[in-house]
Amino acid sequence: LNAFAGTDRAVSDFLVSEVLAGLPRALVDFLVETSVLDVFDAELCAAVTGIEESAALLDHLFAANLLVVPLDERRHWYRYHHLFASFLRARLASSGTTRLRAAHVRACGALEDRGDDVGALQQAMRRIVVQVDALHQQAPVRRRQGRERAARDRTGTQRPAPTPADH
Repeated sequence: LNAFAGTDRAVSDFLVSEVLAGLPRALVDFLVETSVLDVFDAELCAAVTGIEESAALLDHLFAANLLVVPLDERRHWYRYHHLFASFLRARLASSGTTRLRAAHVRACGALEDRGDDVGALQQAMRRIVVQVDALHQQAPVRRRQGRERAARDRTGTQRPAPTPADH
């Protein structure tokens, strides 16, 4: 079981077909966006997702046995099962860097507001990693554009300077 990850095809297929298939889109979005948090309570979930009724959603997820693990007796703090968390994070990453960065920024702000400097720093670092990955993926295109620009500059065929009407 330790060899599996939430990104493995068999695990992903199972989670999509057996766990997410019957859920409303809003609940799936809630799960995906809150996956940036290692541990969470309703207040953090609300800060990350903008959904004020996060406490009711967490209660529903726990009651439905949807891979939400309570961390205390009062069921105030939760985490996702590690395979489910990995799967949700991969799903969030595949939805685009803008959404992923925004979730990390909201999580960072919420944790900072709570005085959790370590958690806020972790979220800020994760956001930076997302940005670096995005820049790395864009690097070949940017290099090609740079070579094309350099070739234009050498041949004297530069684009005209923008005019005030272009802004």
